[in-house]
Amino acid sequence: MPMPLYNYNGFSVTTYPKFFVINPRTYVSFVFMYRYLWATGIRTDWPEPPHNGKLQVQYRNDFGFSLRLGMMRNYHGLVVDWYIGGGLKYIMLHQLVYGSYHYHDSGSMEWYNTDHSPRIQDQNLWAPVINLGLKIGFGF
Repeated sequence: MPMPLYNYNGFSVTTYPKFFVINPRTYVSFVFMYRYLWATGIRTDWPEPPHNGKLQVQYRNDFGFSLRLGMMRNYHGLVVDWYIGGGLKYIMLHQLVYGSYHYHDSGSMEWYNTDHSPRIQDQNLWAPVINLGLKIGFGF
């Protein structure tokens, strides 16, 4: 099941030194990415198979590694950098699951615990990383 596109809060750090080994414009880059993300009050079954949704809070630590191939060009001070690549990331997922919804589009749900406390679930997952981008800047 693919990862959902939720509006997670958090921060990320990405570092990728460029090695111009092919020619002065083409580079290879080894990318390391770390993200700490959280989402509160979301309705999802992810990472389990889809059903009607569960009310939950998620906290994530993502560690990713990938390899990029890119090209930089300088057009009279306008620098264009495009890249493509791929790799893997390791996701450490911490979930607080409060209950499940009865129907797909309903607001009616069943709490897992009578005091509305969550079930705590921890999972470790692997996922692909796809790098595709274009950066435009000014050189001096």
